[in-house]
Amino acid sequence: MITTLSSALSTLSMVGNNGSKVHSVLNHANADVVLSSTEGTQFRMHNFTLKTTSGYFRSTLSNAHQTSESALFTCTLPFSDAPLERVLLMISGLPTTPWSSFTELEDAVTVMEYLDTPGPLSLIQASFLPPVLLQSPIAVYGLAAKLGWDKVLQHAAELSLPMGNLVQRALSDPEIEQQLKKVESAALMRLLAFHQRRRDEFRTLLYSDAFAGGNAKVGYCTRCNAIKDNSPWRDLRSRLLTEMERDTSGKWFGGREMQGWDETRGCWDAKCPNIGCRTVNYSQQMTMENLREGVKGLPMIV
Repeated sequence: MITTLSSALSTLSMVGNNGSKVHSVLNHANADVVLSSTEGTQFRMHNFTLKTTSGYFRSTLSNAHQTSESALFTCTLPFSDAPLERVLLMISGLPTTPWSSFTELEDAVTVMEYLDTPGPLSLIQASFLPPVLLQSPIAVYGLAAKLGWDKVLQHAAELSLPMGNLVQRALSDPEIEQQLKKVESAALMRLLAFHQRRRDEFRTLLYSDAFAGGNAKVGYCTRCNAIKDNSPWRDLRSRLLTEMERDTSGKWFGGREMQGWDETRGCWDAKCPNIGCRTVNYSQQMTMENLREGVKGLPMIV
């Protein structure tokens, strides 16, 4: 006799010795529920384990009734072996292997969401591995936004800053494009706005009164009042804006590479054209201090 459960669960039926592939570990001798993957692998589980760890099974199995004390109920779930196996091992308190990729983790999370297993989900949130975050910050951000993990979301957003302008990056990197497409629209707009705010505020800083002497259309030497050429500062300003587009984290600022730029050396070497004066046009110390404080003050909350 076939027993019908909720619409979310496949039809339950009596299990016989049909030669189906059975998982080597999740094969309890006194199991009362048999789960099958889309690949046909059977996982023989205890009703108690499933009901206490999964909201999905707590609902569906509570409505089921056995027609015989020796009967096993079977359920085919819409997942392949690997992610289903990992989640069932986790809710059974059994060891699993480390994550090999973000895709593997994401597939397992899909199973966890379907089966409503808060335990494994909380473990993932608490133990996100830095390598996973570093390799795929956009993907991690999207998953964190979907699941409401604010701390993980914030950390992933910060890790995405070195990727620079995400729209431009997506145009040249199909993998980044696919990751961005998977982020929910509201969360995506929030991330893009975070990056843009930092770039906009950095641009505002460079054109602010903190650098009024260099930004002036006509500059004057602070010592002899001779007209000076402000193109060295404008060249450095342009290079700084380009670098912020490339890496919105700003961690490149002040480093050895920046000190070696032609634009940086040109700015520090610029002097008053008056041969009898030759005062430096821009104070390296003051300019760098103003820039450093500005970079420190850029938005860090997504």
